[in-house]
Amino acid sequence: MQPSVGRKIGYNDGRVDFTAGLTLHFPSGSVRLLGLDDDLVIAHDQHLGAVEAHLHEDVSIA
Repeated sequence: MQPSVGRKIGYNDGRVDFTAGLTLHFPSGSVRLLGLDDDLVIAHDQHLGAVEAHLHEDVSIA
């Protein structure tokens, strides 16, 4: 199944700013793919704790 839309996720904590991943939107829900601290994180309806405050999703299609 192909995602309908993908959106870029950025990370900015005031010291560093980088593209952290992508949100893929499917008819059944969304999945976030993130590359953080040398790990691949796959988050589906999951709050990522303190890092969540530094993530922002781009409004443009990636």
